[in-house]
Formats: sequence, structure tokens, C-alpha cells
Amino acid sequence: MKPLSQHMTDLIAIAEDIVRFAEPVTVLRRFDAIAAEIRRIDALPAEDERLTHCAMAMVALIDGLRGALQGRSQPNTSRTAWLMLIGATLPLLRAEAYRQFVAERELARG
Repeated sequence: MKPLSQHMTDLIAIAEDIVRFAEPVTVLRRFDAIAAEIRRIDALPAEDERLTHCAMAMVALIDGLRGALQGRSQPNTSRTAWLMLIGATLPLLRAEAYRQFVAERELARG
């Protein structure tokens, strides 16, 4: 099983690809497995500091973008707004993933 920091890094790569590419539909295919694992880990009790807030926010934003692309979101919510929010959340997610990586490394050291 991959550590949470690796799932977060995968989510960062997906979010970057979504923001970079004009048509994120192919990128969204990789998203479901990573989102399910992040949701599963978030549902577990936290042993120390909870470091999944930004990851869960990013999962919700990418789900919102998917809804906009499929015509399921509110009529006044544009694809551009979802892309803007995803891009704005990326720096927060990167910082949280790094903190998670450091925590995992410290735990491995004992």
C-alpha cells in the first residue's frame, strides 16, 4: 500500500494536468482510484495532525469540474471557475503533501 504522501503527489500531478491541458477528460480517468484512497484515509482516525484537508478539498473541486463538464453542476458555475479554484488550491496541497511526507519519514525513523 502506498503512503498517503504518494497519493497526494499523484493528486497534485492530476490537478496540474487538468489546469495545463485544455481537455481534462482523459486526466479525470486516473482520478477515481486516487480520490477513493484519499477519502478512505481521511475517514480513518488521525493519530497526530490531520493532513488531508487540502487533499479532500482538491478531490471536491475536481469532482465539481467533472460535474461541470458533464452538465451536472449549477448553471451559473463555469468550467473556468472550477479550473481557477483547482489552480489556487495547488500550492496549499503541495505544502500539505510535503508536511505529510516529512511526518511519514519521521515515523519511519522511529
